[in-house]
Amino acid sequence: MRPRPVLEADPNGQHFFWFSWHFSGYDRKKHDAGISHYIPCNLGEIPDYYRRSIEPVDVAVLKTCPADENGYYSFGPTSLWHRAIVESARVVIVEVSKSLPYVYEQDNGVHKS
Repeated sequence: MRPRPVLEADPNGQHFFWFSWHFSGYDRKKHDAGISHYIPCNLGEIPDYYRRSIEPVDVAVLKTCPADENGYYSFGPTSLWHRAIVESARVVIVEVSKSLPYVYEQDNGVHKS
């Protein structure tokens, strides 16, 4: 993993708290320095965390495929908790990427409306 600029800009952890579900080697080194923290979780439970345990977000920014003929933006293959985030966010902004593969699934996207 590449260094994360937010952590490199605050090497003593005075301004940012870094919490990770994916604890890479980089994250572990930062943990040993006291500025990265691991969040233990069961991957399949993350949508429920967003629905019941995490405060709704005001703005969600998600990378999606271009809209299909019906106006749906597919989340592509990274759709584990995107639906739960979209359900609770006040505003959803999509960043369209033509490089994401379109994944057909009823709950794997967001409508342009």
